[in-house]
Amino acid sequence: MDGLAVMRVTVVVVGIMQLLRWAGVPERWAPLLVAGLSALGVALWAIGQGPVNPSVLFSYMTGWVAVATSAAMVWGFTWAAASRARRSRHPHHKRSPR
Repeated sequence: MDGLAVMRVTVVVVGIMQLLRWAGVPERWAPLLVAGLSALGVALWAIGQGPVNPSVLFSYMTGWVAVATSAAMVWGFTWAAASRARRSRHPHHKRSPR
């Protein structure tokens, strides 16, 4: 998978993730969705390239890693991390014992 293919798949994954976020998908699903959509995007790209040749399987794996990390940094993991940070800034008040 060359750099241009990685960028094309990344743009699609980020776009779908933004639509899912807009649709109200819970923040906790972001890391899983980024990984899954990245795998789906790379798989669809690989299918479009014709028969899978075993000599390029590693290229597909590295393509998935590049797409997943790029999409995660743009959207998925930072959104989930921001959610955790917001929750940690507003701790629950401890009840006093009776």
